[in-house]
Amino acid sequence: MKKLRFESLELLSLKERKARRISFHPKMTVIIGENDVGKSSVIKSIYWTLGAEAAKVHPNWVEANIKSLLTFTVDDVRYRVLRERNRFSFFTDDGKLVIRANSVVKELAPFMAELLDFKLVLSSRAGEPEIPPPAYAFLPFYIDQDDGWTKPLESFANLAQYNAYKSRLSSSTPAFCRTSSTSWRQTSVRSRSSNVSSRRIETLFRRP
Repeated sequence: MKKLRFESLELLSLKERKARRISFHPKMTVIIGENDVGKSSVIKSIYWTLGAEAAKVHPNWVEANIKSLLTFTVDDVRYRVLRERNRFSFFTDDGKLVIRANSVVKELAPFMAELLDFKLVLSSRAGEPEIPPPAYAFLPFYIDQDDGWTKPLESFANLAQYNAYKSRLSSSTPAFCRTSSTSWRQTSVRSRSSNVSSRRIETLFRRP
């Protein structure tokens, strides 16, 4: 896989009419807080924005009705992705729309596989070769605190659509083990987050 680095995450709750922007250090980031303040939800939201649903999500987070905007780089080329419910919109750094996807399997998966140089192909239930959703690209780099420690390579939801995916994924891991420099398994030197107004975030989410 290519070098993926997360730069910032912007979250807007349509229910609560609140927003937050979180910036990530270019090398390492740690999120520190008491229990049940949303640390895991931030991490899960990064993957959710990229089309990978966590195995477990807090009900309050689901009810918040979140829009998310993730700024990231792939081999130092900057992109932004906006997720609104089940629609994904990818933009270049200058705001040009790259793709708008409504289907994770048919539209988002091939685009993300090409963007990240993720070459895994699995057999669908019909026996046809298929590029799997983004969750399969992120599985080796994410351990969900609820189930990930006891169920290896099961930290995302809806993985049973492919038979024997674990063996295929394990055999492919050495080819794409260059993960983001913002790794959630590392300790860190800095974490920075700030509140921003709902109006400012809403403006970002209205980009064409």
